[in-house]
Amino acid sequence: GYNYSAITNGVDGFICSKKFAEFENQDEGIDKGDLIGIIIVQINNTLITKMLTDRTGMGETGQSYLVGDDYFLRSDFFVDNKKFNAINSMKTKIKIDTDPVKMALKNKKGIVFNINSNKNSVLSYFQPFKFMDKKYVIITDKTTDEIFESTQSTLIFIISLSCLLFFVAIILTVLVTNSILS
Repeated sequence: GYNYSAITNGVDGFICSKKFAEFENQDEGIDKGDLIGIIIVQINNTLITKMLTDRTGMGETGQSYLVGDDYFLRSDFFVDNKKFNAINSMKTKIKIDTDPVKMALKNKKGIVFNINSNKNSVLSYFQPFKFMDKKYVIITDKTTDEIFESTQSTLIFIISLSCLLFFVAIILTVLVTNSILS
């Protein structure tokens, strides 16, 4: 699990698993199935955030982040990361309860237009996954303004060029018609 630690002022993630005896050892008084130890591994949250905030192909507003089944962040946002980061999320109980997170926690995956935690219109891809019996969600989103920016500029260019060609055609038609009539 993940928890906020006031000592480190960070989010500490751990994987804990019990280890049971796989066979008997009567000399040491161990029966098969006896608890013989606990394995604890610390998760490097900084590394997870670094992987998820990679900027390749993300433009200015694209971001990927990890959310747990308690709706708290397990990594930091790229956009507005001073507010939306794993430490603030757990320390001040900032939940990421957007539609993609809710759908993913119901074991759905997909792409949806929605409003994200920054109150921006975004296109989000969401994917649920389980790790050690815990549910997590990976979300990748990008603002619709940035996604459609190139489409809008191309559309404006095509419309402008069409209007220009239309007026040129009208002028040529008038000139040819006048020339024929003269």
